[in-house]
Amino acid sequence: MPPVGVCRAAMARRWCYDHRFGLPGGYRLHMHRFTGMLATSMLAGLALFATGTAASGDYDRAAACDLSIALILETESSPSEQAIALEQLVYECAGTGLYEARLGVAYILIGRLEEAERLLQKSLETTTGFERELKWVLADVFYLQSRGDEAETVARELIAKHPDWPGGYTALAKALLVTDDLEGVVSAAEMSNLLYEDAGNYLLLTMAHFNLGNYPESAQAMQTSLRMDMSGLTVTDAVASGALSLLVLGDYEAGWEMLQKHVELVPEAIDSPNYQHALQHFERAAQE
Repeated sequence: MPPVGVCRAAMARRWCYDHRFGLPGGYRLHMHRFTGMLATSMLAGLALFATGTAASGDYDRAAACDLSIALILETESSPSEQAIALEQLVYECAGTGLYEARLGVAYILIGRLEEAERLLQKSLETTTGFERELKWVLADVFYLQSRGDEAETVARELIAKHPDWPGGYTALAKALLVTDDLEGVVSAAEMSNLLYEDAGNYLLLTMAHFNLGNYPESAQAMQTSLRMDMSGLTVTDAVASGALSLLVLGDYEAGWEMLQKHVELVPEAIDSPNYQHALQHFERAAQE
């Protein structure tokens, strides 16, 4: 073990943190879920991806309903209030598939995962439009419930049927994060980015690369995500991964600033195990 003073030198910090603090050998973050940013981007993403997946008549009706949905989502009301407002469109929009997919995302945002699953499964059984979008959201429900195998099954169905669509690969990356297939996460997220570059994919890469010990790649992925969408700062597991990667690479200040911004945006994150682990390592580094 090097003397304490060695750890103060930026060029020596990687050695010090790899071996003294067990990064990565004895230390990994347990990645659980990150719903806020991805679920929100899914609402916008459905508008991008939901094209040409229903018969023309059904699509016209879905598009008309989507105008009403957009007005609701553009308000500054809470997620719970938006979900209630979306539910009131049931007589106008039920059965389009796209409506159920959007309502499913709204339920995800307020933690009503079982209700979202029932809604999506029923829609898949009774409607013919927007199966792709429905399965995309269903895979996310499984992911958030840590049902990685089921999420992976749905994701691979999407990829098999729509190999040129990025949503299936993002769903697969998230499923493999649950089952701890980190190399698979990297491969799937990178494939999704090739088809459509998305900040959420870079958050997945941040977390996977950190647990693989690829600290430069983890830090770069986090910084890329934040350049595209600053809301990545609300995702605790990604912030902890990115900040710790910066610490290992000797950039204490940037990593500490990232942690501080995160807890300002998400005060409850202070109770998160991964945030606490990251905080402890930064406190140790400050004493060096």
